[in-house]
Amino acid sequence: MSIPEKFHRWLRIPYTLHIERRGKRGPLVIFLHGLASRGDIWDETAAELMRSYRCVQVDLLGHGASPKPTKLLYDTADHERSLAWTLFWRGLWGKKIFVTHSMGGLVALRYASLHPRSVKRMVLVGLPVYRRAEAKDEARKFEATLDKGFLVFYRAMRALPKSAAIRSAKALMRALPRLVGSTYLDEETWYPAVSSLAHTIELQTALADLDKIPGDLKITLIYGRLDQLVLSRNLKLVKKNHPSTKLVPIVTYHEISPKTVRPIVRAVKQHF
Repeated sequence: MSIPEKFHRWLRIPYTLHIERRGKRGPLVIFLHGLASRGDIWDETAAELMRSYRCVQVDLLGHGASPKPTKLLYDTADHERSLAWTLFWRGLWGKKIFVTHSMGGLVALRYASLHPRSVKRMVLVGLPVYRRAEAKDEARKFEATLDKGFLVFYRAMRALPKSAAIRSAKALMRALPRLVGSTYLDEETWYPAVSSLAHTIELQTALADLDKIPGDLKITLIYGRLDQLVLSRNLKLVKKNHPSTKLVPIVTYHEISPKTVRPIVRAVKQHF
C-alpha cells in the first residue's frame, strides 16, 4: 500500500523505491544506476551473477518506476534515505556488495558512511568525483580549474529550458549513445534529474563520506580511459585517502556496456 504524498512531506517518511530481484541464494548485490537512467542497465551484469548471488536492481528516487516527488532537493541525503528505507522494508538485510554507476556511487558512499557494518564491498563504475575547494598551491591550480570546468558545464546543462533539455538528451542518445550512456529524460523525470545533478553531483559529499568509511572496506573503482565525465586523478586521490581501494582502468566511455560486465563480475567475486 502506498503512503499518501502529504505524509511523506509532513512526517518526512522516505519513499519506497522500485526494485527487481534476480537469484535466490548467495551474497546480496545491490545495483545502483546513474543520473537519468534506471535499474535495467544492469540486466546483463546481473544475469552473469544471479547463479551465485542475490541481485537487486534499484531504480533510484525520481528515476525509472520509483516515485518522483516534486518537493525534494534530490540531494545525497534524500537518495540515501529512500535507499536505506527500501532495503530495510524489503527485507534486504545483512552485508551487501554495492555495484554502482556514476551518481549511484555517490549515493552508495553516503550509505556506507552511515551504515558501515551493512556493506561488505563496493564496486563503483565511472565515479564522478569533483573537488570544489580552492587550490592553495600553484601545482594544483590547474587541477582545480578542471574540476571547476566540469561544475560550470553541469550548471550550463541545468540552465537549459525543460523542452530543450529533453530534446537535446534524445538527440545525444541517437547520435552519441556511447558517450552519454543510457539516458532516459522526459517530462516526468526532468525535475528529479536536474535536481539530482545540482544537489547530488555538483554539491556532492563523496570525499567527506569516504573519510567516515572504515579503512579496511574494499572498494574497486572501475573507470573508462575514454570517459569524458571522470577525472582519473581524483580517483587516485580516493585511493590515496582510502588504501583499501583498487583502480581498474578499462577502454570504454561513461557507460554500462558489454565491455564493463567482465571487470564488474571479476571485482564482485574478487578478494584483494
